[in-house]
Amino acid sequence: MVISSVTNATGKWGNLDSQRGNLSELDLWCMICGDFHMTADHWKFMAEDMPKDPVDMIEDLT
Repeated sequence: MVISSVTNATGKWGNLDSQRGNLSELDLWCMICGDFHMTADHWKFMAEDMPKDPVDMIEDLT
């Protein structure tokens, strides 16, 4: 028996498809905050939707 390993991400995940599309399109556990969404979506929210003024961020806590 020969066991081979795949060293690149494309080879590792490229052939995994769900019945409704690629697994990369599914919401996954975010490595940053622990919620269920794509990590890329988290970074997009941080870059575009988060308030830039710290005072606006504090208002979310009250």
